[in-house]
Amino acid sequence: EKVVIIDTEGHFDYEERIIAGKDFKIPLNSDAIDYIYEYDLADVEPINKAVIQDILIEVQKYINTLPDKFLPFDTFVNVIDSQYRETNIPELILLKNKLLRYKEADLFAQNLKEVLNLNIILEQADTSIIDLSPISDGIKQEVIKYLYTILNRINEKIYVFVKVNNENISKKLLKRYITKDNVYTTIICPHEFKYIQELKEVSQNMIFFAPLTISHDFASYNTYLNKLNNDEFIVYGAHTQNIPFITEISAELPESSEEQPQEDNETQTTAVLEEESETQDNDGEDDLKENILEENDISDYSIEEEGENQEAEIVENTSEETNEDAFKNSVEPVDNIFEFEEQYLNGILNIKKKYN
Repeated sequence: EKVVIIDTEGHFDYEERIIAGKDFKIPLNSDAIDYIYEYDLADVEPINKAVIQDILIEVQKYINTLPDKFLPFDTFVNVIDSQYRETNIPELILLKNKLLRYKEADLFAQNLKEVLNLNIILEQADTSIIDLSPISDGIKQEVIKYLYTILNRINEKIYVFVKVNNENISKKLLKRYITKDNVYTTIICPHEFKYIQELKEVSQNMIFFAPLTISHDFASYNTYLNKLNNDEFIVYGAHTQNIPFITEISAELPESSEEQPQEDNETQTTAVLEEESETQDNDGEDDLKENILEENDISDYSIEEEGENQEAEIVENTSEETNEDAFKNSVEPVDNIFEFEEQYLNGILNIKKKYN
């Protein structure tokens, strides 16, 4: 079994955390091109957007012919720059400037070794903390989708913990979170999370922390929630036989040198609404609080369709192992198999323009 914590806000000051753009990079593949088209060209006029779309489609076709299905990022930037000089479409230079921001973040890989680094780390480490705080909320979605692609290939049970907000989530990514495979995801979110209803439908076990305001989504619990202290929470669901339990956070974790035995039961869906508080300045204001909805091992569920309740169980994270030596035994640099990409791609695009 493995544990992966996706730290979207940089809360874990862990010496061996894996930082996006520094310790690993993602490939510029066909999915990444789709993301760039959808989010980085949202404000482009339809006529120019259609021309840019044709260019990106040709790039995707070429990527799909490559053995490793990705293009070095610098090659892509150079292709866009070349097409701008050919067409003089101003939006292309704007796109290039956005791509240069990605280059500054050093997020996209230039070679196969950089692509494989994350695979090596996750396969070797029992516990990994992935720090996504250096990158923007939008591109975090692409990084997380790529992360799940890797995790789904590992032949082990993997428990993932991720904090989401309304900016770093989409229905497509949410469905990835709540689809049962070998990866069981715990989702941390506020009460006002835009997909709270979808999570409620697939969660049988919940943990509530007191919200800042009255929650209409969980109105039946408001009597209890409004009386909770900062260190108290409600546990409710299949594991409590649908009886609400009010308990508090332990000040100290029990010391144990032995790993706790793991139940061999099939993991069930768990929704946990937890509230963290941040102390403000001494100005008489109440502590800020957040709500956490945790979901472990959620079975296949279509967000757009009404699904049956799935089974679930709460999984405790008792692992204290680190990803020590994760970067050891990394693959050797490979030959540059993309020597003529720019010339090839530009040739294709120029031929297409000639006959259109």
